[in-house]
Amino acid sequence: MPRVLAVVPAAAVGLLVGQYGAMMTTCLAFGFTPICAPDGGTEALDGSWGFAGTYPVFLLWGCSLLAATVGHLHTRGPHGHNVTGQRGSEDR
Repeated sequence: MPRVLAVVPAAAVGLLVGQYGAMMTTCLAFGFTPICAPDGGTEALDGSWGFAGTYPVFLLWGCSLLAATVGHLHTRGPHGHNVTGQRGSEDR
């Protein structure tokens, strides 16, 4: 499988999910402002960790996905082969 098919979608989703999680976690930490919720809608989050608790999860998910993507790039050579020189199951 080409490296691009593994790296580009994972990096894109990691950036988008991580950015959304960081933005909304910041809004939760410092209070909702008109920038975070311009049309209101903060009533659903008042005391409801079922909604508000998902934002830090998105932040962690995005960071973890980006870390896994970077790890994949560092353990693969320039042509997608194992850096150690050993053949993996996909190389057989």
